[in-house]
Amino acid sequence: MWFKLGCSVAALSVAVVASAQESRPIAEIQFTGRQKTNETVATLAVNKVFKIGSPFAFKGLEDAKKALLDTGLYATVTARFEELPDRRIRLIFNLAENPVIDVITFTGNKVIKNDELLKLMATKPGEVLNQKTLSSDVLKIPRFYQSQGYRALVVIDEVSLDPKTRTLTIPILETVVESIEVTGNIKTARSVVTRELRTKVGNPYNESLLQEDLSRLMRLNIFVDAVTNAEPGSDLDKTKVTLAVQEQRTGQVGVSVGYSARQRLIGTVSLNEQNFRGKGQGLDLQWSVAGGISRNSYELGFTEPWVDKNNTSASINLYDRLAFRFNRILSSNLTNDTSNNQYYEERKGAGFNLSRPLTADRFTRAFAGLRAEGIQANNLQQNYDALSDDDIRNLRGSLVQDGRISAVTFGVISNPTDNAQDPTRGYYLSPSIEFGHSRFNYQKPSLNPKFGQTGEPRLLLEDRSQNGGFVKYILDARRYTSLNGERSKENLREGKRVLASRLMVGTATGNIAFSEQFFMGGADNLRGFFDDRFWGNNMFLFSNEVRIPLDKTNQLGGVFFVDVGHAWGASTVNQENIAGFQQQTGFHPRTSFGVGIRVRTPVGPVRLDYGFGDGAGRSHFSIGQAF
Repeated sequence: MWFKLGCSVAALSVAVVASAQESRPIAEIQFTGRQKTNETVATLAVNKVFKIGSPFAFKGLEDAKKALLDTGLYATVTARFEELPDRRIRLIFNLAENPVIDVITFTGNKVIKNDELLKLMATKPGEVLNQKTLSSDVLKIPRFYQSQGYRALVVIDEVSLDPKTRTLTIPILETVVESIEVTGNIKTARSVVTRELRTKVGNPYNESLLQEDLSRLMRLNIFVDAVTNAEPGSDLDKTKVTLAVQEQRTGQVGVSVGYSARQRLIGTVSLNEQNFRGKGQGLDLQWSVAGGISRNSYELGFTEPWVDKNNTSASINLYDRLAFRFNRILSSNLTNDTSNNQYYEERKGAGFNLSRPLTADRFTRAFAGLRAEGIQANNLQQNYDALSDDDIRNLRGSLVQDGRISAVTFGVISNPTDNAQDPTRGYYLSPSIEFGHSRFNYQKPSLNPKFGQTGEPRLLLEDRSQNGGFVKYILDARRYTSLNGERSKENLREGKRVLASRLMVGTATGNIAFSEQFFMGGADNLRGFFDDRFWGNNMFLFSNEVRIPLDKTNQLGGVFFVDVGHAWGASTVNQENIAGFQQQTGFHPRTSFGVGIRVRTPVGPVRLDYGFGDGAGRSHFSIGQAF
């Protein structure tokens, strides 16, 4: 009781003294106990309540102490005041500083190294621990993880500073993948999906990596859509990933009669399967009869996308096929009227290709290809008798050649677009070089000086051949830019207005057969012109498209396009002109423009373009985007 009474009397005395000092001016503000911290910081904190010359208020002492503690530099703060002889007030604050940090260490971090985390922090070794700064730093860490696609949290209750070693320890819990569930794969084997994933059970969860996985799945051309969902796992640092795929029709068996710019009127029996046996393998079988010439052709191809665990892919192709050129432009002054003046090539041979990823994301791959084939411009007798003497003298070569070609190609393809089937952002880059050897035969007509004598023909036909190596260089570069923001990560099929650009250049040297030149014109490059309108040892193409979705589901789209291109500089033997389709030795770019429609179907986008080049309008029909 006497103790309580003494305390009450003491408190009353302080209150009476403080009351007596109220409103007196402050003469001094002193700080004691400070060693490492800057006095200016303490002064600025106290000045929020008291300044030299301002009136003293007893209740302001608690506010000043709180302001000092809020700096985060002090473990405890006590305050008192004194009356000076001139009856002004001196304020005295005793500061107990936080410990000095010698070392900052992180635990539990695997994907982001200590050095990267230290760069985030305003808290530094050699400085007094600032609790306020540390609290802000702790919030930066999960945000940085998120910016890198990861998830993590700091165990705040376990952040500690060892008083002996003065080591600040910050524990981190990185989120890992607890399980991966694949749904929607009815035909496709689960392994076909999971082998494309770099996201693995037990590895850190990464949203950016998972997005790359989705993009790779869409490149298989066996899924209409693929989406992911991440849910909390059995613990704070675990998450469960669900990958839902929607399969598309990958197999087609058909009997058809149709028209192709390359093959004209054709009858075809075909089997095409992009997901053979549900293992993602490709199988192509085709047998055709070309109209007008009763010529059978076939193709057999097989692709294994995963030869080994490194995603090495291999494909083999055997063929005996026809390729029609020029699309009804050959005039009768070079050929008889057989087969509707069609120029066509018979190509018999085989090809083998290997490719392998160069980067961890597998979006950049190196490839090598080998082909060997016999080529013949068949069944067309050149009607030299229809040509004048001047025409004969001016002939520079022959379009009708036959021979054999073997070549090996090396190249790289880099394609980190968001959706290879319908890209809205990213680029495609493919440089390649082909080394080959060709031997081909042709005829060289000349006027017979003995013509007019009995039995002497007007023309002499000399059989010639060329034999030697050749080299072809090609660069194909494309860029895709969304004009109204990026797709959401949850929907890789979302329709966007896209500016698509393509630059393709090529050059060839050596013994180039007519069929091995670069050709320009038609649905796949210079629209608005006849197929293969220009040819030569050099090629240039610059195309731009604005692609616009016309419905909310992105099933229908419109296109505006401008193409600039040319092929020129054919070898002497390949410089023969077709009437009305003269070729140039120099670069003379042609420009075309037009509009198009894209319709999404189970076999891919159906494309119909109408282009204007050299004043005339022409339509082009094909499957898939132009580029």
